[in-house]
Amino acid sequence: MAIRFRSNSEAYSEFSNFWPSAIELDGLVWPSVEHYYQAQKFLNPAFQEKIRNAKSAARAKGLSKKKRASQDAQIGKSSVSS
Repeated sequence: MAIRFRSNSEAYSEFSNFWPSAIELDGLVWPSVEHYYQAQKFLNPAFQEKIRNAKSAARAKGLSKKKRASQDAQIGKSSVSS
């Protein structure tokens, strides 16, 4: 039997990256594993901090996704104009 766990499912949701359980890594307390995971996609400490302070794991993921989309648009824009 496969165990499926998702943040929007009640059964086993505590195993999701989105579960609101603080962790301490790199000398900082992160509200969830998802907060830490999303922040590690960026080198900018200020943006990592913004993700760490997001009110929810879903918001942390949303910030990351929006920033990546913006960066991808900038890369595409510079490639076309070169």
